[in-house]
Amino acid sequence: MKRISFLLVLVLSALMLFSCGGDKKNEEETKKETDWRNTIESEGSFFVNEKIRLFYALDMGRITLWDAGGDGSVLQTIEYDTTVSDAIERIEKEDFNGDGYKDIRIYYYEGEEGTRYRLWLWGDRAGKYSECRLYSSIYDPAYDPEAKTVTGIEDLGAFGKLTRVYAFNETLGLDVVSVTIDDPQKIASDIAASTVGGTVRHAEGTAKVNEVECSAYVVSEGGTDIAFIAHTEESEWFVDVGCLGFYKSVVEKDGAILLSDYVGIAGVCIDMCEKMTGERGEILTKVGGYIDENLSGFKYVIKTQSGDQVAIVNDSGGLWYFCEDLDADVYTKRSTATGEAVNEVEYWFTLPEVEDEAPEEIPGM
Repeated sequence: MKRISFLLVLVLSALMLFSCGGDKKNEEETKKETDWRNTIESEGSFFVNEKIRLFYALDMGRITLWDAGGDGSVLQTIEYDTTVSDAIERIEKEDFNGDGYKDIRIYYYEGEEGTRYRLWLWGDRAGKYSECRLYSSIYDPAYDPEAKTVTGIEDLGAFGKLTRVYAFNETLGLDVVSVTIDDPQKIASDIAASTVGGTVRHAEGTAKVNEVECSAYVVSEGGTDIAFIAHTEESEWFVDVGCLGFYKSVVEKDGAILLSDYVGIAGVCIDMCEKMTGERGEILTKVGGYIDENLSGFKYVIKTQSGDQVAIVNDSGGLWYFCEDLDADVYTKRSTATGEAVNEVEYWFTLPEVEDEAPEEIPGM
């Protein structure tokens, strides 16, 4: 009898232990099922560094991030755009600026010119990602871990290869460190050969075009200077045909190097010519003097598309005057907006009595 009672006690004890163990297991499973980390729809997780772990979800145009150590609230939503159809499938999570934190990079553009990316850098202070906007303009960015710089090379066709070097700054942006053009002397020679002929040499000093300091070249033929060529550090090129004091921009079209529109005040002058005459034209000469004997200015003689010659004066105050009869050399003041006469007053343009008294040349005209 005692033996049966003892066995009954053992059975009951086992049942009780099994019951308690089951309750504990069910409790753990319930807790696991209700943990937010198991309820969000994510593709996975990655470590920003050894302490910070993020879950991520990928959608078209959107990346959603959660802090694995947080309360389940969304840490950040990154909006992006791209022209690469499978960009999200090739998302990169690497340290792209050498600060020890993993960043996020997505393909932005792929083409013959190269590849560009969108880049978000982890900000330790903010505890989230910030887009490095300038990065998306860099073709085939290459990171130098020793110099902590990014280099991009852009092929500009007839205008050479442009190498830009950038450095990351404290605000998770990029600063331009240097810009260099591959063999600008050859580019200048190619432009001269396609537009004005002659041989090219470096000019002393620089030229100012559109208020931008430019490297300059002189084009000569038969011992005479026939043109100036200038370029910005971004490889924008200009030609002053005849060394007259104003430039045209240079463009490449269908593989050919061509002169395009006038730039600076000269370009505005041609726009004014079109407003006043209905035609654009070519500037033949430019000379400094005075309008109505009291305002300094520059007189442009322009040959219109129909072959007529007219004169336009721009004074030091930015006002415009028009003469359609060069023999009479009488001017009317014109509206900058419409080119129409603003009054019936007649004006005259006079040259300085002494050549040294001519108005100072306006850079880039």
